[in-house]
Formats: sequence, C-alpha cells, structure tokens
Amino acid sequence: PEPVDPLNQQAVIQPPIRMIHSQLVLVNRPVQSLMYTAVVIRDSAILLPEQDQRRKRMLEALYVAMDQFVGLTTQEIREGGEISRIEQKLRGRVGEIGGHAEGTIHMVGQSHIDIAWLWPARETVRKTSRTFSTVNALMDEYPDYQYAQSQPLLFEYLKDNDPVLYEKVKARIREGRWELVGGMWIEPDLNIPSGESLMRQMLYGQRFYLEEFGRTSQIEWLPDTFGYCASLPQILQHGGIKYFMTTKLGWNDTNVFPYDLFDWVGIDGTPMLSYLNHGVNENTLPKD
Repeated sequence: PEPVDPLNQQAVIQPPIRMIHSQLVLVNRPVQSLMYTAVVIRDSAILLPEQDQRRKRMLEALYVAMDQFVGLTTQEIREGGEISRIEQKLRGRVGEIGGHAEGTIHMVGQSHIDIAWLWPARETVRKTSRTFSTVNALMDEYPDYQYAQSQPLLFEYLKDNDPVLYEKVKARIREGRWELVGGMWIEPDLNIPSGESLMRQMLYGQRFYLEEFGRTSQIEWLPDTFGYCASLPQILQHGGIKYFMTTKLGWNDTNVFPYDLFDWVGIDGTPMLSYLNHGVNENTLPKD
C-alpha cells in the first residue's frame, strides 16, 4: 500500500489496506507448478497469430491436460504424483511444438530502495534489513539467483543496525552472486548539487565499497534520478565507473529517446557506455 501524497498529489496506485485476513495454508506444490506451466503456455499461445498452427496445437495440448486433470480423484490431487505426470506430458508436447522457445531472458534481481520517499528515513533502515534478509533467503533457496544492489549508505545502515545479516551479505558478495552497483553514496539529484558535491558522492561511496568489500563498483546505477548534468560522464570516470544505467529517459511522453545502448559523451568529450533500461518492476511473463 502507498500513503496519500499531499505534497505532489500523485495518484495512489495501491490504496492503504484497511483490513487484513490471515490464513495458514499448505501449498500443493505439484498443482502450483502445473498452474504456472498452464498459464505460461496459455499466454504464449494467445500472443501468436491466429493463423499460426503452433497456437492451435498449444491450445489442444492444454485441453488434453485439462481433461486429464478433471479425471483425477481428490486423493490423486492431494498426493500429487499424477499431477506431476500431467505437467511433464504437457511440457513435452509444447516442447515438440516449439511455441515456447522464441528467446531467453537473463534476469538479475535488484531492489530500488529510496532513502527517503513518502516514509521517514528510519523506515529505510528497517526496509534495508527486511529486503537484504529476503535476498539472502532466496539465495539459499535458488543457487542460480543473482542480485545487484546500489547505494553504499544502505550497506552502512545494515552494518550499524544488523551486523549478523551484514556478515552474511559480505559472504554473498565474496561468492560473486551479490553485485555492487551504484558507486555514489546514494542515488543523488544531479541538477542542483555542485560538481564538488557529486565528486564527494563518488569518493565516499567507492571508498566504502573498497574498505568493506575489497572492490568498487564499475556501474553507476541511477534508474530514478530526474535529469542528468552534462558533466556526469567525466565525474563518473574519475570515480572508476565504466558503465551507466538509467530508466528515466523513457519517462518523456513528448520526445522519445531513440537509443537504449549508446555512448553518452559529456561536455569535455568523455564517453560513457550507457544503457536505458525500459523500466523497473519487471515480470517473466511471455509478453515480456
């Protein structure tokens, strides 16, 4: 939920929660897995042109699986073995059709944590611990899970307030699964501060990363900063940065920015390889 914003009058996308009901449930994992598979196949099929034979064959494969599911007893559903066999047959049929193999998405987890935005700064301290704890648990559960986190200040919050978790995070960074991005102390405004201020952002941020983790960031990670000063490539290069990432250029509803991977050349001629990501809060749905 989001609080009402009296300052900016932004529309509340998720209204505050007025009442919560809690239930303790045991998830039927085979049924859940079959549901995810069926949803992906359905969404893939309806994205294909109507005249595409793969669409027809994928839907037929779904109907066969549905008929098999409906024929199961309650006990068979609870035990899950037959459910898993239905799913494997369904996946095999769709694999033969080829409708699910149009491309591969490589995903890296990331948490965009505003230091102060519609909540007190003390909430950021708690949010950091909750977020980093969740990421560490996901890494225990999924060995291939990769994660990137910006803003050295957040790591300092963790060091000062949750030292046990901080040591676990340091171990993840040593593993190479937790990547340090955003060498500035925070993700700052880039229009009002002076060049001296921005240089100190780089100095304090990269120094903290080096002293605490034995490495610095090569990627300046500024997805949500409203505007970029023309001297930034030069400042970032002084801080040991090689790459720049943002999403904000895509927010312009009048002048569409024409590139997503490009060299941003600063006013002194310094080039910075830059990437315009198409947004945050990504999904892994067939449409994506």
